[in-house]
Amino acid sequence: MPYQTGGYAWAWLDSELALVTGMYVGFAVCFPCALCVLIVATQNIILSFYATGCIAAIVASVLGSCYIGVAGQELRQLGVAESIAAIIVVGFSVDYVVHLGHVYAVSGESILKSS
Repeated sequence: MPYQTGGYAWAWLDSELALVTGMYVGFAVCFPCALCVLIVATQNIILSFYATGCIAAIVASVLGSCYIGVAGQELRQLGVAESIAAIIVVGFSVDYVVHLGHVYAVSGESILKSS
């Protein structure tokens, strides 16, 4: 006879689902905002799209390695630690790529000034 239980695990299930859903919503907000910031910072649309693709590749590789896990273990689903790590990775990768894109965009100007 089936029965329903309550407690910590039952309540935490909704929290885990909300964190993972929030991660995907954060991605949906973050990538267009990062693209806009890159367009303003670099003033080059093509470079901005390449940089946004680089951000997506960084996030995908980190989340992919979280999903695969350690060799010999079964595949894991995205949970609390992975969703928090994903938001942190997005922040770091956007910061890094914006700085690299801006330096790349202005690098030609510094070469022209030194000649």
